[in-house]
Amino acid sequence: MAGRLEGKVAVVTGAAAGIGAATATAFVREGAQVVVVDRDGEGAERVAAQLGPRTVAVRADVSHEQDVVAMLDAAERAFGRLDILHSNAAAAHPADLDVASTPDAAWDLAYRVTLLGAVFGARHAVPRLVAAGGGVILHTASAQAFIGDHARVAYGAAKAGVVALTRSLATTHGRAGIRCNAICPGLVVSDAARALFPPPLLDAVVRHQALDQVCEPDDVAALAVFLCSAESRCITGQAIVIDGGLSAVGSASADLAELIGYATWVPPATTDR
Repeated sequence: MAGRLEGKVAVVTGAAAGIGAATATAFVREGAQVVVVDRDGEGAERVAAQLGPRTVAVRADVSHEQDVVAMLDAAERAFGRLDILHSNAAAAHPADLDVASTPDAAWDLAYRVTLLGAVFGARHAVPRLVAAGGGVILHTASAQAFIGDHARVAYGAAKAGVVALTRSLATTHGRAGIRCNAICPGLVVSDAARALFPPPLLDAVVRHQALDQVCEPDDVAALAVFLCSAESRCITGQAIVIDGGLSAVGSASADLAELIGYATWVPPATTDR
């Protein structure tokens, strides 16, 4: 169904590449006017140029509150209103490992960009959405908010904070017509991810998933369109995981399946008495 966001004005942060660029593209395809926001101003301009006249590009660092105000002002100046804020921008420090060795700089980066950036967005979007008669705040959180890992402890903690922020916003502003949800991706194979995850590592991830495929930015963008459209009008305060079923699979499942030959194994028959 095309045109699910017809007439809507959306701001997408972290939109120069990956999930943000895919979401901006999907929003335009569904009829929205989109402000493409990124700290990489040239990247934002490039995406906006590809998407055409229903977009504008804004360079903004969401860890700076004045930049967040400026990007929302740009939406109203260009398109007259705000209906959707997709707070997608995040950052992970290369030294973000385990809690014992991760430096303060990594914690500060995760807090200021990933969590506080979402706070600034909500703080200044809520009054504008109320003025427009309601709208949607969508956060990109992470499956790492719910499962442990051997690295990126600060990033995971900040994303867990984004989930808590999502539920608070949904609770406090729902009666004003504002819905707020969080998308929680697992591994998403963007161009950047392919550089970090060569085929053997990707194969290791897929081996432990329920589905025999990896998620791509377009998969997350499709979920974002649904959550920002009227089709999801009764969904708010939710953290929706999109990870190929990785977090649903027991830790020993892949090994057990290989031992018993999951391609040919049929569960034994049971009889109800």
